[in-house]
Amino acid sequence: MSAAHAPPRHLRDALSEPPQADAAEGGPAEPAAKVPAPQPPTALSRRFVRYLVGFGVGVALGLAPFLGTAVVPGFVPLADLLPLTLQEQLAALAPVVMGVVAVAVQFGSESRISRKRLRRRFAVTLSVLAAGFVLLVVLQTFVVSEVAILGGDRTVRYAVGLDRPATCVCPPGLSDSECIIEELTLDPARVETCWGTGSVRRTELALTFSFLLVIGGFGALVGLVLLQEEARRRG
Repeated sequence: MSAAHAPPRHLRDALSEPPQADAAEGGPAEPAAKVPAPQPPTALSRRFVRYLVGFGVGVALGLAPFLGTAVVPGFVPLADLLPLTLQEQLAALAPVVMGVVAVAVQFGSESRISRKRLRRRFAVTLSVLAAGFVLLVVLQTFVVSEVAILGGDRTVRYAVGLDRPATCVCPPGLSDSECIIEELTLDPARVETCWGTGSVRRTELALTFSFLLVIGGFGALVGLVLLQEEARRRG
């Protein structure tokens, strides 16, 4: 074989290696032993991993119907009231908030908190939840534009601002929904350009904060109910 047509070096090396000897009695070679998956080294670390997965992944799965990532017939997810551009972000943030609430409830269950203190905390948490819910409703009403598509079969929402600037390409006579459909062609980037990046970002931040406040507050209320039952059981 001439040098011009010689096989690559790594192929020559492979061809020149001696064949592997068969196992005894002429049978095929034994397959390599499988390396066991690494495990946490101590009982405490194993419990840590179990708690980490439970409070993280388990809580996220429980939140799935509220975030719209799991469909429950007859149930409308709270996240459906928000713009599509926020829903993926909230699907990542909400489980973290609820996981922290779950850890706090578990920690509180190991302490002897009086029922009087639990009732006070319940009242404070309920007030915070109510404030977050009112804020979410106000924001959804005034700075979220709803647009019907597919002949009205579906509604999509966009984060906008309180007032449309004069620099927007849409004529003053058009409503926000008509502006988004006719002039901005349902493009979120063009909507942001029309209302201004700063205005849209502030709207999205306020919506995110109020949504997480509602979800976290609801989880805290449920946790306080559990702590109340635990306190009653202990007497």
